[in-house]
Amino acid sequence: MYADTNDHRQAVNLRVRQAQRSLAEAIESSTPNETLIEQRSRELADARADAARLRSLTEARILQVLTPEQRAKLREIREHNQAIRRGANQQIPRNGLNQRNANTPGSLRPNQRKLMRQQPKP
Repeated sequence: MYADTNDHRQAVNLRVRQAQRSLAEAIESSTPNETLIEQRSRELADARADAARLRSLTEARILQVLTPEQRAKLREIREHNQAIRRGANQQIPRNGLNQRNANTPGSLRPNQRKLMRQQPKP
């Protein structure tokens, strides 16, 4: 089952990464083109939708072969992991808009950190 979708999954994930890069390039262009940004945003949304569809179909196929006990155990594991994530998220300082504080390490994307390093020091 996994092997059947592996090539397709890799292609979809590659498409998502390429769409993310294309959108970032359009946004960061020296002369941003709003029409191009909208197009790249739609391409990214479509790629993400395909990835979500593939994940959902794969999960449905997996659930079909699990016993009721295995499904219950999987549900427990997911709830446990979700509780851990919630706890970790509550420890991250946030501003009033429920976003990470700008001074929090890791709140910048790698390309933003690179641009910050390249700027001349005052």
